Amino acid sequence: MFYNPYLNYDEYEKIVNPYFLSTLTPANHVYPYLSSSAKNVYLSPHSPYLLSPTITIEKDSDKKDKDKKSIKINFPSFAPLYQSYIPHNYTYQNVNNDRDLIRNVTKYFFEGTMNRWLYSDFQELLKYLVIKKGKVHVVSNREELSKNKLDNNMNDMKLKVKFISEYVMTKHDMRSFIKKLSLKSGVDLWKFKDYKSRVKKSIFKKIRSKLEKLSFYSDL
Repeated sequence: MFYNPYLNYDEYEKIVNPYFLSTLTPANHVYPYLSSSAKNVYLSPHSPYLLSPTITIEKDSDKKDKDKKSIKINFPSFAPLYQSYIPHNYTYQNVNNDRDLIRNVTKYFFEGTMNRWLYSDFQELLKYLVIKKGKVHVVSNREELSKNKLDNNMNDMKLKVKFISEYVMTKHDMRSFIKKLSLKSGVDLWKFKDYKSRVKKSIFKKIRSKLEKLSFYSDL
């Protein structure tokens, strides 16, 4: 057996005896995409390595016995004898399952909805709610909805927003919705802030849909 002085044999297999060179297959016969120079690169039938094309293999002409021919290998300086051709397998973690990321994105859009957007961009949604005797109720039909006007009273608006955060779109609901939206849209959670306007529209439609169910299809 021949040994490569550049390999640690605690980690690598022993080198195939070059006497069996006839059993080696040129690499470009197996992998057509390799260049023609790969005809001098041989695949070992015994181990997953490529024989280096920089190595010269010569018959020892001094031996007269034809049945016992030996091979002489000249190693070039600092050239490894074999190179792995087996592709590496990599596994990647789905960042959308990261708990901290989910928590941070949920917090951003939940607090944005309850603290800012329902008082501005989403204010139209507050028309689905009315204040009667200091308590929040949903409108009973579309006619009542059409007659309901936007609030001017900040205290009434706060009561309605609190109602939405507790009964319509809770923080848990927002978390679930954000995850489903990521899967449906194909946008990773860490990119949601870059698509803020689109996410806001989706949240608006979701809250409106839930308010309509409470208003028109529930006895609440």
